Amino acid sequence: MSGRTAFSISDLSSELGLSARAIRYYESLGLLAPERTSGRHRLYNRRDRARLRMIVRGRRLGFSLKEIADLLHLYDADPSQREQYDRGIQLARQHLETVRTRIAELMLLERDLVDALQAAETNFQAILPASAHQPGPRAASPAGPKNR
Repeated sequence: MSGRTAFSISDLSSELGLSARAIRYYESLGLLAPERTSGRHRLYNRRDRARLRMIVRGRRLGFSLKEIADLLHLYDADPSQREQYDRGIQLARQHLETVRTRIAELMLLERDLVDALQAAETNFQAILPASAHQPGPRAASPAGPKNR
């Protein structure tokens, strides 16, 4: 699609893995401004496509739609992209710190779960009848042998 200058919503949906509904939602937020054909169909240009790619990447990196919108507006205000990069780097550092904190919390949670699981398994083994601990044939069920 690199040589094209106009894209339908289904083109962009297929290329970027977004639903048409998501693309229309981004449009409703003012993040995209497609033209309309005489039949009222949306026609997206290269700029819209680039903006959608930035939205997808920003979402994957954990940015909110507000943060992405702010970055897109900075690009419009400063085509040199200097402000956009500066703000993007600040946001990325903040998100990285949040992710690192969350990873540390999850590692603690994992340790707690492993410890709790080991304790539960030990306690469970302690309350099983002695015959359940022995290898070999299983104990008969409390109801007795099954009728055949």
